[in-house]
Amino acid sequence: MRNYISETQHRLNMGPSGRRVNDACEVTFSETSLWQVVVSQNPVLRELTGPFIDPNIYDDFMLSETTMTALTEEEARQFFARNEWNTGIKADERALRYDDPEANALYLKFPETPLRATYFSRLASMLGAEDESMFYGALLWIKLSDIGSPQLEKTGWSMVEMMRRGFGENRPLEIAPAHWFRNGAVVELAAFILPCFVFGWDAYIVPSRGDLFIHISHDEYWAVMTKNAKTHEEVLSVLEDLEPEQETQHLLHKFCPSSRHLHSNRDSK
Repeated sequence: MRNYISETQHRLNMGPSGRRVNDACEVTFSETSLWQVVVSQNPVLRELTGPFIDPNIYDDFMLSETTMTALTEEEARQFFARNEWNTGIKADERALRYDDPEANALYLKFPETPLRATYFSRLASMLGAEDESMFYGALLWIKLSDIGSPQLEKTGWSMVEMMRRGFGENRPLEIAPAHWFRNGAVVELAAFILPCFVFGWDAYIVPSRGDLFIHISHDEYWAVMTKNAKTHEEVLSVLEDLEPEQETQHLLHKFCPSSRHLHSNRDSK
């Protein structure tokens, strides 16, 4: 492990091209993330933490000062492929998923009022972070925003695309449907999640810690998939008041196909 950390630290400090990314770049390690990259760009000092930085490849958007960076479908899939070794999240045409026997899922009902939609958006944006200071970035991937109601959809598209233009992104949502929100941008993330609940869009939210992801469904439910038992219990505690359903079979089949919970439930029937 020490040799791996040493090699990883060297690669991060040197960057993928064999040159230093920044003269003031320093890599440290902690229990909560595999590494922490501290980049000093005079006069700005910023911190990027979390598991989503591959030791061989820098994602330019993660080192950007931009609050939100939009990605195409292909860029989003490449992002997950590069980081699968650490997060365990696989991305294909059908869904994101964990292929881990400890993976589990929680099923939650859709918000019934506009105020609840705002509350749920805040919950989803903060899941995995104890407070705003512990939010180290997240990916929001809007997978389906065309649900067969053109008049309603145009309102949603216009709302989101106006917000995107505020961050310098002028491409249509359908061209670049994924969004990386940098550390500290939890309010902005919640603002983008809200239309997904209001208009019933399919979307994924993946916090930078990588041991959970959220799915918002056009079938009017949302779900949280967890990589291990510890994270599952943490999430269950946070969402307890919403009375989530555990070990829902169709969620496990789709998002956690190797889960031991799926197999044990099947055997008990």
